[in-house]
Amino acid sequence: MSLERAIVWSKNPPSGEIFATLGTTAVADWHKKLGFSTPLVPSEICLKKYCPSLALGASCVHTDDLSRAFAVFARGGRPIENVYVRRIVDRHGRVLEDHTAWDDALLSPAERLDRIALQFGNEPEPVIAARTAFLTSTLLRRIVTQGHSGPIRATKVIAAGKTGTSSRTSDVWFVGYTSRWLTTAWIGDDTYERELGYKDASFMLSVPMWARYMAAAVGTMPLEEIPWDRPPGVKANDSGGPLKPGFPAPPPPGMDASGHPYQLPPRLQGAVMTAPAVPGGGLPEGLVPQKVIRVPTGAPVPPKPGAAAPGKPAPPAKAPQTDARESRSAREAGESRRSRQGAGQGRRQGWQGRREGRRKKKRRNASRNGDRPRRDPPPSPPEVVCATP
Repeated sequence: MSLERAIVWSKNPPSGEIFATLGTTAVADWHKKLGFSTPLVPSEICLKKYCPSLALGASCVHTDDLSRAFAVFARGGRPIENVYVRRIVDRHGRVLEDHTAWDDALLSPAERLDRIALQFGNEPEPVIAARTAFLTSTLLRRIVTQGHSGPIRATKVIAAGKTGTSSRTSDVWFVGYTSRWLTTAWIGDDTYERELGYKDASFMLSVPMWARYMAAAVGTMPLEEIPWDRPPGVKANDSGGPLKPGFPAPPPPGMDASGHPYQLPPRLQGAVMTAPAVPGGGLPEGLVPQKVIRVPTGAPVPPKPGAAAPGKPAPPAKAPQTDARESRSAREAGESRRSRQGAGQGRRQGWQGRREGRRKKKRRNASRNGDRPRRDPPPSPPEVVCATP
């Protein structure tokens, strides 16, 4: 499995192999280099012995540390400090502290020029190679274009990022950035007392939240493709490598980091059915070869009874075969059906006759008592009087 496929589809075994190959000390140095303030190694045992859980994010980190680390990839290897206080002004309007960026929308044109002059030539030194940041941004971009990031693709926002889901689904997050903004979306329980959902994951919770927020924040702002700045000497189709001196070559397919073939757990050994090898590479006996079936584009119309199917001759008409017992049973069934219909019609006529009898009796009683309702004569048309001037 390639590293691209592993990171795009969140496959964990390659991460464990890379961690075991580099070692805990080398990974801890990268952890600190990217700007994480929390220690990676929680115990002294993991310094001496490889801890597989650390490769999957078992060490706790802060959300702002994740944002700072991903900003290194977006900025070509140069770090940036998070800004928590934008500006401090006293009661007289004097600026006591100013951390605004040059492209701040609330600044005037003169203030923007001042910020550009102050930041000119003060770029921090890169903490990782520009080529490494370029390749990492390329992989993060493919996570959005190919991986579990459907809501982001639906918004048409050009972004790159990575999902994450902790054990017991206590944390789900997504760190993503565009050519202008970086945002971290996190949902979880700080106390680790309850799960978000047994079958929930980051692409179901934090990715849609990130997509909705960034779609509203970006709006119609023009964005550049990621990565937007290719370092000098890096080709467009660069896929990484070669290996650094002192590190072993990656194991061949089917082998672990130590060079031994992968073994199934004891509880699964003997339970997996494998197809026997066939001499000459043919199909095993009893296996039907695949057939190509062409389906018409339109909806198929079922043929009428007795009609011929498309492309086939009509079947010959069969002479009807009758049996004395079948004809007698059909005749008896028809007679019983007619008798039931007659009975139902008689009941219906009896009910209608009783209703009409009650109506006649009511009219006779009304005429005897003299209170039979009479119809009033139609009103005469109103008289029109024309007045002459």
